[in-house]
Amino acid sequence: MKKTNEFSPEVKERAVRMVYEHRGEYPSQWAAIESIAPKIGCAPQTLHEWVRKHEIDTGMRDGVSSEEHERINGKLLPAIRQGKHYGGVTLTKKPPQNPGRFTKRFKINPIHYKVELNT
Repeated sequence: MKKTNEFSPEVKERAVRMVYEHRGEYPSQWAAIESIAPKIGCAPQTLHEWVRKHEIDTGMRDGVSSEEHERINGKLLPAIRQGKHYGGVTLTKKPPQNPGRFTKRFKINPIHYKVELNT
């Protein structure tokens, strides 16, 4: 049975803050994460993802920030769904090369996109 927990933004923020506050007490950041995660009620990997996301959002680490990710998805995904032009590129769904190869065994539905440059 899969356990799903939705943590509030406040809990996530507090957990990340705790990692940074107690980092000096442990030999590594991962050791701090492993110590703090059970207190929050999440897996260490989950807390590690929150810390990485915080680092990206604050500019401490390279990557796409949460705001930029939401902005891109807000514009690009509807364009793909509707097969529209986006910045000189036509985005349309295309059928998979071998539709039944893995879908039956793993029960997944792969989505593929065809990108055409409009020149």
